[in-house]
Amino acid sequence: MSELMKERLKVAVLNAGGQPDYLYGFVSGIANANVDIEIVDGDKTVNSFKKYRNVTHLNYKGSVHQASTSAIRKSIKLFKYYLRLIIFPFITKSKIFHIQWENKFVVFDRTILILWYKLFGKHIVYTAHNVNPYSRDGNGNVFKEKSLSFLYNKVDKIIVHTSQMRDALINQFNIDSSKISICLHGINNFAQGALISKNDARIHLNVKGSKKVILFFGQVGYYKGLDILLESINELIIKGEDVFLIIRGRPKNCKEYVDECLEIIRKYNLYDKVDLKFDFIPHSEVDIIFQAADVVCLPYRSIFQSGVVFMALKYGVPMIATDVGNFKEDILMNENGMLAKEISAESLSTAFIEFFKSQYYLNPDIKSRIIKDAKAYYSWDKIGMEYIQIYENLYTFTS
Repeated sequence: MSELMKERLKVAVLNAGGQPDYLYGFVSGIANANVDIEIVDGDKTVNSFKKYRNVTHLNYKGSVHQASTSAIRKSIKLFKYYLRLIIFPFITKSKIFHIQWENKFVVFDRTILILWYKLFGKHIVYTAHNVNPYSRDGNGNVFKEKSLSFLYNKVDKIIVHTSQMRDALINQFNIDSSKISICLHGINNFAQGALISKNDARIHLNVKGSKKVILFFGQVGYYKGLDILLESINELIIKGEDVFLIIRGRPKNCKEYVDECLEIIRKYNLYDKVDLKFDFIPHSEVDIIFQAADVVCLPYRSIFQSGVVFMALKYGVPMIATDVGNFKEDILMNENGMLAKEISAESLSTAFIEFFKSQYYLNPDIKSRIIKDAKAYYSWDKIGMEYIQIYENLYTFTS
């Protein structure tokens, strides 16, 4: 290590109220190194890092808005939050700002706020969890897209989780490959409740009999392909499979798509075959639904990578997914699941039938094997050291 690196690294992680599970795993991976960490976030993670003496949580964002909160109070709270972000570089000793997620006003965040941080000599690392969300969701505009390009060109280092994401940055935004680092997405290691048997979990959910339980988990949107899964459920029932689908997730600005999915349930009269809850799911219920499931399904039309994969690995639940994004790297035949050959209900139902005849469904030891392999390959401790090396290289090069 260089003479410069005898000084402790000081890193601020700006989370903007983003995924607490991912933040916990990430921080747990870097916290064992010679580093002082400041977490800029909100109420959701305020008590998550008390066991780490080198981690300070700054609750700048506060609580999530309630539906009953007035527009004026929301505006005042948001103004105070941004004011704290602007003051932060004055008072922090952190030299590296690692931005995990963006705030409310993304154009401002990507331009003015980035330039402001750099004015104070901060070295900015940015994790691109989704390289170009507008190409996927179709909700962009010229300002948002230009600001995204500006962001990628101004930060010092961009982190992605897959080679496909790296290639997209290079091809779509003309980013030099030397500016991009690939770090794996670690296994979900956020606080877990008591382990219970599959049978007890199903009793809690009122799932009766020896049904084959399929879980769809996570944010709902057209690109997630829930409609394809519902169509495949009907095909499985026609073929005599005793399946039961659990759906847990919050829709994201897609009322028409949700109505389309509900219409499929009505059309095929799937009410007694589907347990649906379109809402935020507390961690206590997450534990139960994953332990009740035989298989997690990811019927996506497009994606780079999904955090649901790492939730399934945490609980040792095998997966069936479409062959998009990085799924062929994360979901491996004869290890933790299988891929449908096409993005269609017919192909998905064929994969399910094959699954129910396979070791993934019939072998009771598959759960412990999936967990063991995932902990070894997707260890946050190992991944965290890669981040520390990135910080050290940045610090040494720019100091």
